[in-house]
Amino acid sequence: MVVKGNRMVDMQLSNNKLVDRGTRMVMDTLNVPYEEANALLKQHGSVRKAVSSRESSLQWQLAVGSWQLASLRAIVLDPCSEQ
Repeated sequence: MVVKGNRMVDMQLSNNKLVDRGTRMVMDTLNVPYEEANALLKQHGSVRKAVSSRESSLQWQLAVGSWQLASLRAIVLDPCSEQ
């Protein structure tokens, strides 16, 4: 059993009450709608995995965004350079 804060994030999703509780934990942690949180929870099987999968995805999106921003800066600052 893994507890994060005062929440059990690796609980067995063995009934509707626990699925609802896990969905609300994902919803609160990621600030997403109930339906999206429920889909993530069902896809990954635990609150911990659902949250970490989304956090990994967001980190990747931030990295790509940073790379794109750096490329745009290079074009704006030196428009004659070849990219």
